Amino acid sequence: MLQIKLEWDISSSSDVVERQVHYKIDDVDQTPITGLSADTAEWTIEVDDGAVVEWFTRVIDDAGNHTDSDPTSFTAADTIPPAPDTNLRATTVGET
Repeated sequence: MLQIKLEWDISSSSDVVERQVHYKIDDVDQTPITGLSADTAEWTIEVDDGAVVEWFTRVIDDAGNHTDSDPTSFTAADTIPPAPDTNLRATTVGET
């Protein structure tokens, strides 16, 4: 599983009371992330390597109105190299 950080610039509206993240993984709707404070500007999700993620944010104002950001998508890719071998050593095992 890969941890993917979603980031965005928050709305300039002063009456935003909640932010939500709506997303799909490989074209399957996921449960929206709700209850985010108005000033939340990132969220981390876990996905499989190669998964296609489409997402958008929704801001809700104090009157209950909402606006959705333009959706964006990406393909998750494992770009982190493995940890190297450590504690290399050589031992004499005999004579020839």
